[in-house]
Amino acid sequence: MARSGLAEREELALLYDVYGGLLSARQRDLVEQHLHLDLSLGEIAENEGVSRQAVHDALRRSRAQLLRFERELGVVRRYERTRRKLGELARELGRLKTMWLEVLLEASEGPGAAREDAGGGEGAAQVPSRRAADAYAALMRAERLVYELLED
Repeated sequence: MARSGLAEREELALLYDVYGGLLSARQRDLVEQHLHLDLSLGEIAENEGVSRQAVHDALRRSRAQLLRFERELGVVRRYERTRRKLGELARELGRLKTMWLEVLLEASEGPGAAREDAGGGEGAAQVPSRRAADAYAALMRAERLVYELLED
């Protein structure tokens, strides 16, 4: 299936972000004019004093080189896989957090909730253990860390 121009441009931008430093200064300049300054091939050609075809060929070679770097090194592929796995982990942490919260609520409101040793005498609600509360807090911290990683 053919990729849209926008999808190709996004792919090129990501590859350039990762591997752009490996391109020659000339290649970096052309790619930056095209991607970052959003200049057309004709505008770049005019700026550089070359033909539009020369710019097209140079950008095509730069893209091919970036793709070759990715094929050989796989940094973008690993990055995208890590992002997917972090997303899965975030969803699982969210599910676990909800389940844990339900367990804590059931423990404090359930049929065995009335306990004299809960500090309030007969009819006082059972207080979740400190260990359970600490485990829930750790779960919240883990979820926050995953979301921070996803934002980067």
